[in-house]
Amino acid sequence: MSKSVTPKQVIATLKAGIRHDLVILAIPSHDRKNKKISDQDQWADEALRLFSTLYGGATAFETFAGVYKSSEDEDLWDEPILIESYAERERVESESNLKELLDFARRMRKGTDQESILLVLNEYRWFIGA
Repeated sequence: MSKSVTPKQVIATLKAGIRHDLVILAIPSHDRKNKKISDQDQWADEALRLFSTLYGGATAFETFAGVYKSSEDEDLWDEPILIESYAERERVESESNLKELLDFARRMRKGTDQESILLVLNEYRWFIGA
C-alpha cells in the first residue's frame, strides 16, 4: 500500500494547501471521583479500532499527566491516552462517521464515569457529555 514519495510531490501538495484534519480523543485514566479506571486499555483499543475504521488509522500516545477543572471547580488529575488520526476532510465531515465517534465518546463517558470526554478536531476542542 505504501508508495514512493518524491520531493516534487511533497512540494506540490504543500503549495496546493492540501491538508488532513487532526482528530484526537482522550481516554481517561481516572473517574470523576479520582478512582483509577481499570479498563483504560480496553477503551483505548476500541478507540484505535474505531479510528482505523473511520479514518484509516490512528496512533495512541500515553501522556504523563493532564488536569481538568470539574464543574465543582476541582482539579481532576489524569494520565490520559490520546488517540489521534490525521484524516481526509471527507471522512471527518461524514455525518455517519461523526455520529459513530460521538456515540462512542458518550458511551465511554458513561462507562468511565466522566463529566465529559475530550474530543479535538483541528484547533477546536469539544467536551462530549450526555
